[in-house]
Amino acid sequence: MYTKYLDYLKNTFQGALLVLAIMFAIPLMVFLRAYVLLKLWGWFIVPVFHVQDINFWQSLGILIVIAFLRYKYTSKEDADEGIMPNVYSVTVSLGFLGFSWIIHSLYF
Repeated sequence: MYTKYLDYLKNTFQGALLVLAIMFAIPLMVFLRAYVLLKLWGWFIVPVFHVQDINFWQSLGILIVIAFLRYKYTSKEDADEGIMPNVYSVTVSLGFLGFSWIIHSLYF
């Protein structure tokens, strides 16, 4: 009798943890991408085109515009499930930042 209730609590607790993890992971990924854009703008766009530096909120706005322009509807059959697309997004963002930092250090 009590095992069924304990299993329910365990599943509910795991679901709540998953929701909390997603609530923190999505904004973290968005802010990471905005930070990467902010750094890349300062490293490459400012010296090449002689424009002003941007702040974090402007880079976030640029990302929103880019996301709007790149939006593509996908059906449920085509959508990737699981955490791997998010891990890939973070990995690519950090890798791109590292690669760009090396280029910036060598040439600017």
